[in-house]
Amino acid sequence: MINKPKNHISVLLSETLEYLKIRPNAVIVDCTLGLGGHTKAILDSEETIKVIGIDQDLNNLEVAKERLKGYQDRVEFVHCNFEKIAEVVDGADAILFDLGICSTHIDEAERGFSFQKEGPLDMRFDQSKDFTAYDIIKKYSAEELQEMFSKYGEETESKTVAEAIVEARKKEDIKTTTQLNSIIDTAKKFKRPGRSAGTNVFQALRIEVNEEFRVLERALEEAIDVLNPGGRLVVISYHSLEDRIVKQMFKKYEAKGKKEDEWKKIKFIIKKPLKPSEDEIERNSRSRSAMMRVVERV
Repeated sequence: MINKPKNHISVLLSETLEYLKIRPNAVIVDCTLGLGGHTKAILDSEETIKVIGIDQDLNNLEVAKERLKGYQDRVEFVHCNFEKIAEVVDGADAILFDLGICSTHIDEAERGFSFQKEGPLDMRFDQSKDFTAYDIIKKYSAEELQEMFSKYGEETESKTVAEAIVEARKKEDIKTTTQLNSIIDTAKKFKRPGRSAGTNVFQALRIEVNEEFRVLERALEEAIDVLNPGGRLVVISYHSLEDRIVKQMFKKYEAKGKKEDEWKKIKFIIKKPLKPSEDEIERNSRSRSAMMRVVERV
């Protein structure tokens, strides 16, 4: 069964089209195809280009195929993790990463990403994988949980929350998102108004389940390698830890002059991350934390 989105708005869409520097007959890779919003706009912007759309979520791929069925001859759909981009693409004139969680992941309780809706502790982007958030909550030690919550969620009360989870699971199996969120809410002493107590912990769990940071580092290296000279790499991230990885990776490969080592491969097109306008944030509140960085292959 294909779960179709109720309302999905692509983030920083006009900026994406501008900074990809789309040219006639270009091959563009959308590494986070999602529901196909960015890809549709890219295909509409130039009728001679081809897009390779990558996604590890089969449901998203099916939705995107339906949405883009009028472009069959110009779009290729690939089911894999974007860290395998070099296995899929020989050369690209532009590459896009939109690292945000797809709206279907949040809106569908059964995917287990949302602490606001009761669902299983899942959080897998690729549901063909076996490892879930339930496995982490059931098996990780208090020390392992604390380290993960602190490192990936920047949770200030990581020790308190980790110990509360370990104590709670002695009494009953923690199987659902609402169970876990209730444990976190009870354990935490300091809570920010208007922000769920479980926000940081759920972020950390999602990152751990999907190995997001390790995968992102490898994917960026591969993307830089497959870019053709003059090709653009556009990355949209949604929290500081993610953006830091992007920034550090770009700086690692930044070429500042002709005498740079051969492995220095890119130049910055914008030095500071570009953020959505107030108008966009008003239209789409999920865009408020977005940050775009752009580099070009030299």
